[in-house]
Amino acid sequence: MTLTKEDLQAISGLLTPMHECLERVDIRLDKVEGRLDQVDARLDQIDVRLDQMDARFDQMDARLDQIDVRLDQMDVRLDQMDARFDQMDVRFDQMEGSLGQMDVRFDQMEGCLGQMNERFDKVDDKLELIIFRQNHMSSKQDDLGLDLKVVKRDIDREIHDLNDQMETVIVVMEANELLPKKKKSW
Repeated sequence: MTLTKEDLQAISGLLTPMHECLERVDIRLDKVEGRLDQVDARLDQIDVRLDQMDARFDQMDARLDQIDVRLDQMDVRLDQMDARFDQMDVRFDQMEGSLGQMDVRFDQMEGCLGQMNERFDKVDDKLELIIFRQNHMSSKQDDLGLDLKVVKRDIDREIHDLNDQMETVIVVMEANELLPKKKKSW
């Protein structure tokens, strides 16, 4: 079959809108690629932040280990203090005059317990801050997941639209006998 000049002009007229459509698709794909680059950059930033959080958690773990050692030392001291109290009970029976000295020792112990309470308050404050930061990061991760789903949905819609347009082009070209018709297999 020989194509005439008019046939070629008709084909050219059909190809020009297709070419323009493909250029628009190209532009859209470039935009989607740019958005994906931004998402990738955001994921890299989150990864860095998570690494920093891991380092902070390691530091906190080391501090908690130190606190644990101190608590063990305090437990030993408390056991020693228990032994002293037993000795003191014996002394109470023997000496009633030493009550003033014991009051001084109790005051010292209360000072130590006050310092311990202050330290525990600081630890509680730090734990609350860590929990707040973890919740904040979790919220950011949820937002990022939602952004990724929206981008995927947009890309899927664009691809679906492109497929519909390509099917239309194929049908038009088959109708104009520019492409051989597909045989239907039943």
